[in-house]
Amino acid sequence: MNLSTFIIPIPGEMSLFSVFYQIAFVIPFFILLGIGIRRKYDMASWLAILLASAFFFLIGSRIFTYSSSDWALLFQDGSWPASYDKFALGGIIIALIGLEITRRFLRFREPVLQIFAWVTPLALAIQKLGCLFSGCCYGNVTTVPWGIKYARGTLPYLDHMVNNQISDSALSSLSIHPTQIYQLALYLMISVLVLIMIKRFKSKESTIVFSLALLFISRLFLEFFIDIDATNFGSHIFWGLKSIQWLCILGALISGLILLGLEKYAFARLEYEVQIRSKLLRPILVLSVISLLFVLLHSIFSSKELVAFNIRLIIICSLFAIVFFKRTTVKRMRVFSVLILLLPVLLLSQTAKVDWSGFEKSKELSFGSTYGHYYNEVLYNPHEGSCGTAYSDIEYRYRYVLHFRLYSLS
Repeated sequence: MNLSTFIIPIPGEMSLFSVFYQIAFVIPFFILLGIGIRRKYDMASWLAILLASAFFFLIGSRIFTYSSSDWALLFQDGSWPASYDKFALGGIIIALIGLEITRRFLRFREPVLQIFAWVTPLALAIQKLGCLFSGCCYGNVTTVPWGIKYARGTLPYLDHMVNNQISDSALSSLSIHPTQIYQLALYLMISVLVLIMIKRFKSKESTIVFSLALLFISRLFLEFFIDIDATNFGSHIFWGLKSIQWLCILGALISGLILLGLEKYAFARLEYEVQIRSKLLRPILVLSVISLLFVLLHSIFSSKELVAFNIRLIIICSLFAIVFFKRTTVKRMRVFSVLILLLPVLLLSQTAKVDWSGFEKSKELSFGSTYGHYYNEVLYNPHEGSCGTAYSDIEYRYRYVLHFRLYSLS
């Protein structure tokens, strides 16, 4: 089959990029949650770790794309740059740092990094399906039989038209490398390879370093096929290579040296696992701090990032409530504890006066008030962006205050 005959249409209002972005968060989350349940991890600490890792990934994927002028603006007046570029490897690095800090703070002794070492490439592979359909990270023009084309209005089409490679009457872009499919395949291979190598390393930390090194090497290789105009981050050329490729070379070398060091100086020793019942205070503190930071920094995230994080936050808080109930109640008394909460309702229902012989008049005057706020985003002006067709957006914050007075006669 000649893929170059297949034309990918322009994304609609509900872009598949956003859909696969959410899926790339949800599926790995449930995989990690299932692993924690199957291995009988301390669930309170595990849920806190999962929330922290998602938050630090979002922060890391964003701050690595900031330019020097963006950082200067941030430190001068505290304004976060209005940039929606992302660098997944930067997100992974910051997520690993935040994850390790959280793990040590919670005194969580389980091999967390070994799990994230293969789940992370899997999440990146899922996200690449969204990139394929939206047109971001598109490849160079090619004549290979598996090349693909994009319809009018997509980022590759607009780029080829601006560079006079096609006319404005063309029905599609030129045939280009399906770099998103290359990335998807490589990330799946990395995930499988890490799973195979987990038990062959002497040091537990070697697995995540090995995974990170492979991710850097794969990105270095893939950049030879990605169009230089496909992204705003790391596209400057130095000594024949893109700046992002030099960054990947540096990351791969550092990861390789760390991996060699871990394996060289690792020694076998018996570890006596002592099961310590984790207190709830530290997981609650982590959840509270992450939630507070998310509220304070919510304005720097896009709507799809807000949705992805809020989905995980709601699920984790719900599961944490169950863990909290199990930890703070005696197993034999849990049903009794629930019945105790229902007892006031039962007693009050028995005190209701059921006398229909007469009719009583009553007058009631009530006062009340409520206030709050909510957000709404308006998209307009479709144009070329770093991840396919983009829209200008205006975020409205609505504040409301309601006062009411109620008079009833019965």
